Amino acid sequence: ARENNQKISKPSSSVTKKMKQMNIQNNNRTKNKNQQNISNHQNSSKNKSLGTSINMNSIMNIFQACNSQKSRKKISEKAIKMMRKLGHTIVQPGEFAIKYDYSAPYHLFLTRIENSKETYKQEFSITFPEILDCSLGEIVYSLHLNFIVDVEWLCWQYLLAGQCTDMTILYGDKAYYQTLFNNITIIKVNIETGFACHHTKIMILQYKDDGIRVIVSTANLRSTDWENVTQGLWISPHLPRLPESANPSDGESPTGFKKDLERYLSKYEQPALTQWICAVQMADFSKVNVFLIASVPGIYQNNEANFWGYKKLAHVLSRHVTLPSDVFPWPIVAQSSSIGKLGSSFESWLLKDIIPCMSRESTKSTKGQPEFKFIYPSIQNYKQSFHYKNLSWCSPYSAEAHSKQQWLDLYLHQWKAKRTERDRAMPHIKSYTRISPDLKSIPWFVLTSANLSKAAWGSIKRHGYSIENYEAGIIFVPKFITKTTTFPIVNENDPAVPIFPIPYDLPLSQYEWNDGPFVIEFCNSLRWTKWLSSTERILFEEKYTKQMEVSDEEETQESNNLSKKNKISSNLSKKSSRRIKSEDQRSDEAFQNLETYTSVLKGKRNDETDFGNFVVQKLRNYDKLTQSIIRNEIITIFLNADRNIYNVS
Repeated sequence: ARENNQKISKPSSSVTKKMKQMNIQNNNRTKNKNQQNISNHQNSSKNKSLGTSINMNSIMNIFQACNSQKSRKKISEKAIKMMRKLGHTIVQPGEFAIKYDYSAPYHLFLTRIENSKETYKQEFSITFPEILDCSLGEIVYSLHLNFIVDVEWLCWQYLLAGQCTDMTILYGDKAYYQTLFNNITIIKVNIETGFACHHTKIMILQYKDDGIRVIVSTANLRSTDWENVTQGLWISPHLPRLPESANPSDGESPTGFKKDLERYLSKYEQPALTQWICAVQMADFSKVNVFLIASVPGIYQNNEANFWGYKKLAHVLSRHVTLPSDVFPWPIVAQSSSIGKLGSSFESWLLKDIIPCMSRESTKSTKGQPEFKFIYPSIQNYKQSFHYKNLSWCSPYSAEAHSKQQWLDLYLHQWKAKRTERDRAMPHIKSYTRISPDLKSIPWFVLTSANLSKAAWGSIKRHGYSIENYEAGIIFVPKFITKTTTFPIVNENDPAVPIFPIPYDLPLSQYEWNDGPFVIEFCNSLRWTKWLSSTERILFEEKYTKQMEVSDEEETQESNNLSKKNKISSNLSKKSSRRIKSEDQRSDEAFQNLETYTSVLKGKRNDETDFGNFVVQKLRNYDKLTQSIIRNEIITIFLNADRNIYNVS
């Protein structure tokens, strides 16, 4: 049953009952405990390794050769049965249209978390095959604009949904595949600027009836992004084809979404997108109630600047958003999974460009500058996540970058999402909003691929308004969705206005005093220590985190049992713990020796120096005496370690 011409409304009680029964299979279909918390390599290559097996290859080849929806459905059922035998939980196909209706009026979803079974039952949780579900129609063409694409994984998702399409993929960074079917076209998006990237995550699906559907997401097209990571996506209604007599300007959304999408696709100047631009022009977007906010590399002047980046957001807010006349301005809350180079101070870019942009509203306010809060996962968040044990997710943000903008520490808040059962699922979602002081409502919400960076959002340079990345997102404005001035984010017992599903917990939680932002060096250091012997790893992970207090008798017994290397390490640490020095002297000595340690590692592997810098940074979290103990043991262990440890690739 398609939802092509259905009116968006709250489902009946029978639909609600059906919702509770659908989407999640019985416990015998779930993964057992031993299959959880698998490694990054296993996560990212699970479907890929299956794809290289004879069984999966044969299924895929037969599926591609099918010429009817009925035969494809049979093969899809076999594949689902096979996946369930392997321990995967696959949502029953054919029922997503009900879930989609239930998501009105926002149609905002979060990806299901494999290791959090509570998310399996949530009405706003989604898996990739559900996007392609046959209940929404038979797909004949599809367009994927993304950053990283695992083509074989993507094809397998189509197979699980029983859909076979001519597929066009534009990617920015990597595209993985071993074999490529004739119905798939892959194009790399090249950008002249060295540090820019094609970071957009957009899908357009075209159905057998010539209607289309647009999906704007934060997820790459690979298994790791859809398993244990918090991602967000918006799915448009079915957009039917206009009559042949219609003009391309007909069927516009009240928000101008159609023209904005057409403008964005045209910026690629890519012949492969011509048919998609035509499909957009001939589609009826009148049911779309959100704004498209995109970024395209370039330098823009005058009115053209208002089409892209933060200037587009300011343009929308200044015309369509009205905030209540509170005594205090509503704080701005940004949330992203990485951070760009923001400048040497808060005033460099955030205060100069972003804060004024996100403070805009249709009525001029004299309430003053709003408070700025930034949600970015901390190291403690990562250590408590599903990813820590096997290092299955990492941030591209570096300690070096953060050292140049430590002023950001004043604004950092932890990732917490217990309400949505995603507390341990690291966020790859990016969102921006303002929140009322009583934490009950928001005046707008942005879901986007854009991290907090100049490259993504834009900045003013000498020659004009400059943007480096391709990005895409959605602006939710109450005026067009609920006909109110704000969205409720808590239950106000008003069924007429559904709660907006923000992805994190409120109130926000600042970092603890001994915590810091999650950086790539933390992952690199943990990966590096996997090459150490078990004894050394225990010393690194456990022994260093607490101050050793050993009596003289225990010291004698322990010394007899230690190897020569560990004797040196132990004696150094205990000797240093009894030294009568000022805290400053101990601290200076610790960092001086760590510089020696870092120099020892230079030239052996590129990331060892990053590891040394990481150790230096983490030592600052301990008291001065413990710092002295730790650095002595680190120096001893690594200077006496087998040189082969450093040469492992």
